Amino acid sequence: MLQDNPTMKAEIHAHTYTKGYEKYNMKLSIKRAKAVIKYLTDSGIDSSRLSAVGKGESEPLINCEEKEGGCTEADLKLNRRTEFIVTDL
Repeated sequence: MLQDNPTMKAEIHAHTYTKGYEKYNMKLSIKRAKAVIKYLTDSGIDSSRLSAVGKGESEPLINCEEKEGGCTEADLKLNRRTEFIVTDL
């Protein structure tokens, strides 16, 4: 998509699940977002078109504390994700 649209810009949002320490999860999410950007730039996308955003555990798709019985492993996988957000065409 980025190669087909050379003026498109995007943010890479990386998320973690809520296990572990919040500070560690934030660092981990930033590291994940940067790894995606490295992959894209290694594939020929100009880094000025991309920005890394670490979300840590702040925006879960499934709130394990509110879910009756807590989260399953599948729920945790949904919370541990990376999103591609188009910011400019």
